[in-house]
Amino acid sequence: MSKEIVSGIYDAFGRGDLAGVLSALAEDVEWEMAGPAPFAGRRLGREGVQGFFVDLLGAVKIEMFEVDAVVGEGEQVVVLGRERCTAKRTGRSYEQHWAHAYTVREGKVVAVRLYEDTQAQAVAFG
Repeated sequence: MSKEIVSGIYDAFGRGDLAGVLSALAEDVEWEMAGPAPFAGRRLGREGVQGFFVDLLGAVKIEMFEVDAVVGEGEQVVVLGRERCTAKRTGRSYEQHWAHAYTVREGKVVAVRLYEDTQAQAVAFG
């Protein structure tokens, strides 16, 4: 069931349904992404995650975003994918493979860690 919950987040994101993304998250979800991008950092709660997406979409134009695999068992789910984005401030594009790690408890996502190509982002946002 955890894989289906996490897959649903990507389906909702693909439709532009932020409410659908947020509804899969626990009220006190922890969301974290390291790196130089203006949307990186630690966000707490659904409101914090909503801020992440506002910052993300304000900073980049997403030209391609694809999920390659959703793997996991029990509470742990990892999503592997790739994307191509352009930093709006600099006009520089970057492509990256990424891994997003989720912890799901009692039907809700309680923690998310986004692992992305921070070097590619540093060049694009530099």
